[in-house]
Amino acid sequence: MKTWFSIQAKAAGNAEIVIYDEVGLYGVTAKTFYDQLRALGDVGQILVRINSAGGDVFDGIAIYNMLKNHKARVDVVVDGIAASIASIIAMAGDKVTMPANTFMFVHDPLALVIGDAENMREMADSLDKIAASLINTYTSKTGKSEAEVKKWMSEDTWFTAQEALDAGLADEVITAVDIAARFDLSRFRNAPAALQLPPVPPPLPVDANAIRAQATEVETQRAVAVASACAGAGRPELAGELIAQGLTADEARAFIADPEKLKTLQTVAVADELKEIYTLCNKAGVADLADKFIAEGRSVEWTRERLKHADAIRARCAAAAKMLSHIPSIQSRADGFIRAGATAEEVGHSLLELLVSLQGPEIDNSLSPDSAQGVSNTVGRPSAPTQLISAAEIYAKRNRRPDDAADRLLAALRPAIR
Repeated sequence: MKTWFSIQAKAAGNAEIVIYDEVGLYGVTAKTFYDQLRALGDVGQILVRINSAGGDVFDGIAIYNMLKNHKARVDVVVDGIAASIASIIAMAGDKVTMPANTFMFVHDPLALVIGDAENMREMADSLDKIAASLINTYTSKTGKSEAEVKKWMSEDTWFTAQEALDAGLADEVITAVDIAARFDLSRFRNAPAALQLPPVPPPLPVDANAIRAQATEVETQRAVAVASACAGAGRPELAGELIAQGLTADEARAFIADPEKLKTLQTVAVADELKEIYTLCNKAGVADLADKFIAEGRSVEWTRERLKHADAIRARCAAAAKMLSHIPSIQSRADGFIRAGATAEEVGHSLLELLVSLQGPEIDNSLSPDSAQGVSNTVGRPSAPTQLISAAEIYAKRNRRPDDAADRLLAALRPAIR
C-alpha cells in the first residue's frame, strides 16, 4: 500500500520528515517512524512537514515524544491540515509555521467499544486520562489554561492559521500555498468547507443493451482477428481454443510461434493423438480402421495394443500361403484376422486347423470316434466303410485342447477357400 510518509537526510546534518498520511496502522506507525528516525544518525536540524487528518492516539503520542526528546532542533510546517493527533505531533516543533490557508483541529479523544456497562465505564475513564495527557501537551506549547484548552477540545475546534497563531498553537503564519492533499473529514464536526472533499457526482444512467452490444462488437472483432492470425500462421484449427483463452491477435501469433506453449493446447494434443492413431493403422495395413477407432473414442495406447500383432499375423499368413500356393487368397485374409482383433497365437491355431482340414479326411464333429458306419453309394450294394475321424482325435494327435477362438477364425476363413 502506498503511504505518504518519508524521512530523508539532507545536506549539512539536516533531515526532512514528511507526514502526508494517516497516523497509525493504515499510515505512519510509531515503529516505522522510530526505525527511520534512528537511521538518520546524528543530525542537527529536522524539518517536519504535516498534512494529516490524524489517526491512532498512542502512535501519535509516541511520535510526538520521539521528536520532542530528539537532540536536534525540530521545525514544523503545516502544509495542509494538522488535525486530531496530528496537531499533537505538530506541538513537538520548536517552531510551528502555518501558511495562511492551512488549518489545525483539536478535539476530545474518541473510541469505539463493544461490551457491557462496566466496559463502557472503563473506556470512559481511559478517555479521560488520554484527554488529560493531550491537554497537558497543548498547554505546554500555548501557555493557555487547562480550562481553555479543554473547552477547545470539547467543542471540536478548527483553527485557521491566524487563529492558531493567536492561540499559541503556531509561531508564524506565512504566505498561503496550495494544499497538497485532502482527506475525508466527515468523522469530524465543524470541518471547514474548503477542506471537504468535493461531492461525488451521481452515476450516469446505464444502458445495459448498449454496453452489451458494444462488448459483443469488441469481442467479435477480437475473435475474427485471432482466427485470421491462426490461419496466417498455418494453424487455423487452433483459433477456437486461443479465442476462448481471451488472447489478442498479436498474442495468438506469439503463442503459435512458441513450441512449448503449443504443447499446452488441448487442440494440439488431440491432433497429435489422432495423427498417431492414423500412423499405427497405416503401418498395420488397415488405414480405414483409424476413422472407426477415432469415432469410438479410442486412445493411442488402445490402438497400439489392438494392432500390436499385425506384423506377426501377416508373417504367419505369408508362411501358410507358401504351403497352400494353390489357394492365393490365404495371405490376403491377414487383413480379416487383424480387423477381428486376433492375436498371433490365435491366427497360428486357425491356420494349423486349416492345413489339417485340407490335407486330411473330413472331420465330422457330430460323431464320436467309435461311430463309424458304412454307407451305400450304389443301390443294392454296400460300399466300403468310410473312415470317419473326429476332432477329438485330431486334437489328441496335436497334444492340445480344442481352441474356440481358433475355430471361430477358421470358420471366418473357410468361405474364401472353398
